[in-house]
Amino acid sequence: MYNKKMIAMMLTLSMLAASLAGCAGGGDDDDTSDWTISMASDVEAVWVESGWDPIIPNLNAGEMCDVIISAMTKTDERDQVVDFTRAYYTSSQGVIGGSGAATITAVADLNAAGTTIGVQSGTTSDLYANENLGMATISAFEDFPSVITALNNGDVMYAMGDAPVLSLEGTLMVTFSDENFGFAVREDSGELLDALNMAIGAVVDSGEYDTIYGASFDGAVTLADDTTADTATAYPASPSEGSTLTGVLESGQLKICTDPFYPPFESYDADNNVVGFDADVAHAVVDEIAAHYMGTANPVFVAPVVEPEATTIKIGFLNDATGPIAQFAAPFTYAWTQAQADLNAMGDDYVFEVVEADSGCDGTMGQTAAQSLVDSGVVAVAGAACSGASMGANAVLSAAGIPMISYASTSPALSSDTDHPHFYRIVPSDALQGQAAADMIAASGVNNTAVVHMTNSYGAGLADAVVANLGAENVCLQAGYEETATDFQAAVQAVIDAGCDSAFLASYSADGAMIVETMAGLGAAIPTFSADGMAGEAALNDYSAPAAANLLQVTKPRAAAAGAGVFAAACADDAVCSTGIYQSEAYDTVMMIGHAAMMEDGANMATHIEMVGNGYAGDSGTHTFLANGDVGGSGYDVCTFHHVPTYGEYFNCDRMWDAAGGLAAVEWAGATVKIGFLNDATGPIAVYGPGFVAASQMHWD
Repeated sequence: MYNKKMIAMMLTLSMLAASLAGCAGGGDDDDTSDWTISMASDVEAVWVESGWDPIIPNLNAGEMCDVIISAMTKTDERDQVVDFTRAYYTSSQGVIGGSGAATITAVADLNAAGTTIGVQSGTTSDLYANENLGMATISAFEDFPSVITALNNGDVMYAMGDAPVLSLEGTLMVTFSDENFGFAVREDSGELLDALNMAIGAVVDSGEYDTIYGASFDGAVTLADDTTADTATAYPASPSEGSTLTGVLESGQLKICTDPFYPPFESYDADNNVVGFDADVAHAVVDEIAAHYMGTANPVFVAPVVEPEATTIKIGFLNDATGPIAQFAAPFTYAWTQAQADLNAMGDDYVFEVVEADSGCDGTMGQTAAQSLVDSGVVAVAGAACSGASMGANAVLSAAGIPMISYASTSPALSSDTDHPHFYRIVPSDALQGQAAADMIAASGVNNTAVVHMTNSYGAGLADAVVANLGAENVCLQAGYEETATDFQAAVQAVIDAGCDSAFLASYSADGAMIVETMAGLGAAIPTFSADGMAGEAALNDYSAPAAANLLQVTKPRAAAAGAGVFAAACADDAVCSTGIYQSEAYDTVMMIGHAAMMEDGANMATHIEMVGNGYAGDSGTHTFLANGDVGGSGYDVCTFHHVPTYGEYFNCDRMWDAAGGLAAVEWAGATVKIGFLNDATGPIAVYGPGFVAASQMHWD
């Protein structure tokens, strides 16, 4: 250890020797050295990575570094081989437990057979554990990350180390053994030791230390003052030739050994710079030394502006990726993918992650999918599409306190907020669609309609609404079938035998297509109608012969005039999205959940969903939730499938329905295309002119 008394004795002996040499006739020549220090213009900290176990030998070898700054505790054992500065941090040891580890209230609780403890080799925690916890099994690891890996893997039950470092990895169970950190120098580096002590004192006294501390730690500063009578009170006035301090001042570099895998004290940033509390203190100390010896500017530490960590919000999405409406799954996925991108583009310190689960258009699958979303940590759920799947999912989600907004479930049964708490939807109940479908049927001139429907919640609810609005006198028969049915010969034959003049199918696309094709095969050439379950161009994918869908009329919820935004336009231009149904509704549900989540970081979601759902202007329209979670809707599009032999099939919506005005033609809002027609109205074949005109005008409307 550097000792000023020892140096004073050495100087006295040197002077005595010189005087004796003079008395002995050693000559009159002046042997005083003419050496002077040649200082650099500034001093910078140069970080040198070292493993922990060899860090003191690396310092004492004299080649790698001038000082150790690496959260090193000042101990008597280390003080035998290095010299320490005054304390620059006061810490304590701590303990965290792994998964399933028993809680402890004192470190002595660890001293038991069967207890396993991980420590970093050569640290004070390693020494403490081996000296005081002999009954436990101690596993020493080369570096701190290996300690945490062992804890997380279950290889050890507890980890012991510096409390501030452990607190970043888990909850501290206990703290113990207060200790001080210091800079370590070689025992022959007395001048550097004095300069470092002076610089540390200046940083502390100026208040700069408090700012540095606050940038890394919470709470009040608790730095112990462990200075003694031997601690320097002035900088070395004339650094001597060959000293470590002289080497630093002449080279302009203070080389610092550190083990940079110990945050928050020292670690690498993304650019491989050493950062952390120790690094900030080191730079402040180096600036003090440079200011004293070179007169350089001494910048005061300014805490970096730390951008708040983004909050991750998980949103569940129930997509009926399998089952009878699987053909619409891809457009639904397109919708939530775009909504996720749009939410993340807003910034606002949130990262949105949509977790999709397959609800299979089935109540049981809906429950399973919902549980997977609960387990993944979602704050709310968009979906499902099928009413039965939504009912099954709601049983799980409501029990977990997680609200859901359906983008396509229309069963009237879902209007009961007692049976289905925290359930919202932005499509109207089929109680309203039943009116629209009945008016569509009546407008075609038929009055003896067969109502064929699935027996699930969607099919039965819609069928009952249609029958109620048609009136029993206009219903030929009402017959149900299981949604898993694949043979409809008997059902269609019953319609034929009853002499029905039309048929309404409360079906999904897959089973509805089989019924339509069975009708064609049995010669039941009667007007056929359906609703949103069979709407959309993608529904044609379920036909083995799509031409069979020719003139099938359907209803589907209509977007309000306030809708049709950027997403709707992009969807219309996309080859996948444009084939679906309820795409804008699917997009809006995810967006509404995202906006609600940003109100309170995902907490109290039901309250915030209701706040967002009060005049929400989305791509599918403006939505206001009623007390039971329903919406009034914006009416229905009335659409028809067409088959043109020279073109193929297409799906066109040319009428609309609302509760106030009933059925009405949709005003043409597209571009007008003018087609020239050359007719020989005069000349030798003029007699055929009127026929050509008549032919050109056929089906023009």
